[in-house]
Amino acid sequence: MVDKFIKLTIALCIVTFISFPASAEKVVDVMTYAKSADLKDLYSQANLMQRCAGVVMGYAKYLPADMKKQKLQFSKFAENLIVEAGGKLYEKKQNSNEDNLKQNMTAFLFYTDHYYKMIEKTQLATGSIFAGAVFDELNFCKKFFLKK
Repeated sequence: MVDKFIKLTIALCIVTFISFPASAEKVVDVMTYAKSADLKDLYSQANLMQRCAGVVMGYAKYLPADMKKQKLQFSKFAENLIVEAGGKLYEKKQNSNEDNLKQNMTAFLFYTDHYYKMIEKTQLATGSIFAGAVFDELNFCKKFFLKK
């Protein structure tokens, strides 16, 4: 009886530890976030900009070296978004400037890495980086932020 309990406890722990990281890393896509967030709130605006900056920088990072012009265009767009996101956080005055900078850069690096991996998977699955969900997110960000 004790053996069964121990085995069940170990199995439950293994299942919990294996499934927890996967659920903790699910990232809400840009379009879903834009629909569900209060975009009148400065923090939500900053978060959308951080996400879009990550999408765009993911592409800048993934493009081959011989596409320098496109890499530069994507990089500049991502830079403008992340700087503007920092401005929104500063304007919100919810945290110190140092904490805002740290949060902004942490989010930027996280989203860049997340979308880079998605672009890589899309490339492997479809043969193109300009396909699938990530490309839809890129187009959404371009339409949303370049319409100004």
